[in-house]
Amino acid sequence: MLSHDMKRIYFSSDRPGGYGGTDIYFSERKDASFMSWTKPELLNPPLNSEYNDSHPHLLKDNNTIFFTSDRGGTSDIYRAKLKREKLTGSLIVNIKVINMENGQAYPAEISWGNAYQYQKSGFFNSKDGICRYKFFENKSVVFQATNRNLVSREVIVDPQDLANAGLKETSIELILNPEATLVIKSQDLTQDEKPAEPELQIKNNIILHSIYFEKSKPDLLPESYRRSEACQTDEIPSFVEY
Repeated sequence: MLSHDMKRIYFSSDRPGGYGGTDIYFSERKDASFMSWTKPELLNPPLNSEYNDSHPHLLKDNNTIFFTSDRGGTSDIYRAKLKREKLTGSLIVNIKVINMENGQAYPAEISWGNAYQYQKSGFFNSKDGICRYKFFENKSVVFQATNRNLVSREVIVDPQDLANAGLKETSIELILNPEATLVIKSQDLTQDEKPAEPELQIKNNIILHSIYFEKSKPDLLPESYRRSEACQTDEIPSFVEY
């Protein structure tokens, strides 16, 4: 799928290095020839997932993307936004570290970073296992706690979800598990900036009426557009629960 400004192409592939199954990639045009493109890059979760995500279709705003996924058990159509809105006001995450063995608050180093690049960008040594994190950008953040041989699972918080729910604060618990093994992840972080993590509409359904395709082709017929554009309004409930 070529974007309407003809600067970027979106496609699906099951090549190695994805999140699982087929994933959606993008590549940017380097010049006017349409023969030279940048190295394909993955779109970030939650658009891509461990399931099969494919058939991207971008609207004329070059921001709204439709795609299919079997993450719900069947192949359904999802909608996502590639560009995220700027945060208005402060959003706070209240973090509490818990020792799994006794259920009590426990001192630990609480670290955080980009949720999908595995890059730690900050940490706080908490003597009482308590920490408050404030979002400054509309990007998902992953949190984890460690104390010597104890480590918690990673917890991802998306500020867009908080904003959509009208919340200013949320709370998470990082539970230290003595049986867990700390895994240090790494990957090349010098890549070009990706589109921000897509914003998926949650717990809604979209019903697409009168969608007609050209026979044996993925091309929509002209009579499909008037009805399908109406499905983008807030009046129509959206998608399968995600």
